[in-house]
Amino acid sequence: MKKWVFPPVNDVLRDEISRRLDLSALTANILVSRGVTTVEDARSFLKPTLDDLIDPGQLPDMEKAVDTICRHARDGSSIVIYGDYDVDGLCSVTMLLGFLRLAGLDPTYFVPQRGDEGYGVHTSVIRELKEKGTGLIITVDCGISSVEEVALANELGMEVVITDHHEPTPELPAAAAVVNPKIPGSAYPFTELAGVGVAFKLVWALADRLSPGERTAPHFRKFLLDSMALVAMGTIADVVPLLSENRIFAKFGLEALRVCELPGVQALMSQCRLIDRELDAYDVSFKLGPKLNVAGRMGSAEIAMRLLLTDSYGEGELIARELEGLNRERQAVQQEIMDAARRKIEEELSDDDFVYVLAEENWPAGIIGIVASHIVEQYYRPTIMVSLEGDYGRGSARSVAALNMVEALTSVDAHLDGYGGHAQAAGIRIERSRLDDFRRDLNAFAHTVLSADDLKPKLHCDAEVLLDTLSTAFVGELGRLAPFGQSAPEPVLVSRDVSVAGRCRRVGNSGKHLSCYVTQGGSAFRCIGFGMGEIAERLPGRGGTFHIAYNPTIETYTGRGDVELRIRDIHLQGEETP
Repeated sequence: MKKWVFPPVNDVLRDEISRRLDLSALTANILVSRGVTTVEDARSFLKPTLDDLIDPGQLPDMEKAVDTICRHARDGSSIVIYGDYDVDGLCSVTMLLGFLRLAGLDPTYFVPQRGDEGYGVHTSVIRELKEKGTGLIITVDCGISSVEEVALANELGMEVVITDHHEPTPELPAAAAVVNPKIPGSAYPFTELAGVGVAFKLVWALADRLSPGERTAPHFRKFLLDSMALVAMGTIADVVPLLSENRIFAKFGLEALRVCELPGVQALMSQCRLIDRELDAYDVSFKLGPKLNVAGRMGSAEIAMRLLLTDSYGEGELIARELEGLNRERQAVQQEIMDAARRKIEEELSDDDFVYVLAEENWPAGIIGIVASHIVEQYYRPTIMVSLEGDYGRGSARSVAALNMVEALTSVDAHLDGYGGHAQAAGIRIERSRLDDFRRDLNAFAHTVLSADDLKPKLHCDAEVLLDTLSTAFVGELGRLAPFGQSAPEPVLVSRDVSVAGRCRRVGNSGKHLSCYVTQGGSAFRCIGFGMGEIAERLPGRGGTFHIAYNPTIETYTGRGDVELRIRDIHLQGEETP
C-alpha cells in the first residue's frame, strides 16, 4: 500500500488555462502541477513545435567543438566516435557517424563492452586508438568524468571533444571542448537532455557550419529530421524528464520512428509488431529499448550497432531475432538475481539499512541495474547492486526521490575507485576490501538526509474524481498530455468508495493480474491491475467499498474504444486513509 500524494492547486492559473485553452479544469490543473506557469507554457506543452528547440550555440563549448571537428576534417585526421553501450549511447553513435559520413568524412566508432571495459572512457582504449592513428576522439553519452583519460590522450597528441549529459565531477577533463548543459557556468536553459540530445545539438551545429548559405542545406535538414527517430529512442530509453526539449524530441521523434528508413530499425519494429501503428513512449521503453539494451547486457553491444548500421533489411531481421533470444535469456537470469537479492535483504539487512548494498560473485554487470530498479520499486530503499570479481566490484545504483545518489556517493568517495551518473541512477567501481566500510558510511550519510517518511512508497495522484466523470471525451483530452514518461507520467486519478460489479478474476500467467469491474453511482468500468492478482480474494463482496488509484485509458483491442481503468493501487476500508 502506498501513500497517495496530491499536488497543490493553483485555482487562478488553473482556471485561466482552462478558460483560454478550452480544457477541463482537471487537465489544466495537471499542466500546472507539471511546471506550467503561464497560458503560453500550457499551449506549448500541448502543441510543441520544432521552433521551440533551443539554439545549439547556447550549449557550453559548442563553438569550440565545431571548430575542432572541422579543423580535423580539413586536415584529414582519423576521427573516432566513442560512445556508451546503452540505447542512449548507441543511438548517439549511430547518428553522429551517419552525419559525418554524409558530410564526406570516414569516421569509425568504439563502444566498450560492459563486462570487459565497463562504462566510460578507458586509458587502455586511448592507447589502442593512438596506435591506430586516431587524431580526434568525440565522446557521446560519456566522458565528463574522464580527467585522467583525456590527459593521456592529450599527452599522446590526440584531441578530445566531449559531449555528455551526466553530472560533472569537481574537476573537468582538459578536452578541446566539453559540451554538457550541466557543467558549472552553463547558461543553457534546459539541463536534462539525454546524451543523444546533446549529440543531436552537435550535429545541428555542424550542419549549420557546413551549409554553404545562411540556411541549413536541404540534405542536412532532412538528416536532422530523420534523426529525430534516434533521438526519441535514446531520450525515452534513458528515462530523462520528458519536459521542455525532451518532450519535443519524444513527440516528433516518435512520429519519425514510425516511418524510419533505417533497415535495422524497421526490422526491429516489425519483430515487436509496431509496424503501421502510432507509437508511444511505452513502445520504446518496454519493447524497442530492451531489445537494443540487451546486446550490451548479455553479450556485446556490437550486435545492436550492427542492427542500427545495417543497410540490409534481411540482415536486420536476423539480428533482431538474435536480440529477441538474448532478451529471453536476460529475463531468466534477471529473475534468478532478483530472487537472490530478496533473500539477502530478508536474511542480512534490517530496517536500519536506509540504503541497500548487495554484493555477490559474478552477478552479470548488465543485469544488476535492472534488478536494483526493481528492488527500489518493491522495498522503496536506495539500492546498490555490486558484482564482485577478484579483488574488485562493479556496481549499479538506483535511488528514491529523496536521495541524490551522486551526492551520496560523493560523501563516501574515499571508498570508491570511481563513480558517476545521475541523481537517481549511477555506477561505481570499488575494491572488495572496502565494501563493508562503504556500506556503513553510505548508510550513515543516508541517515542524515533521509527520514523514515522518505522511505515510505508514495503514489503521486493528480485528482480525485467520481467515476461518472470518465467519458471517452474527457479521457481523450487527458491523452493530449502524451507522450508520457519521467516527470510527465500518465495522469493518476482516485475514486473513493467504489464497489465490485460481478466477480473479480485472476488472469494472465499463474493468475498474476487482477481483472474486475467497479461501479459507483450507476457508472461501471472494467479494471485491470497488473501484478495485483493476489488482491482479488481480499476485495469486499456485494455492498462493500474500497478506494482505487488508476490510469484512465481508452482500450483498443476490441475496437470499441471503451474507457478502461489501469489500477495503480487499492486501499481497502479499515486501512490507513490515503
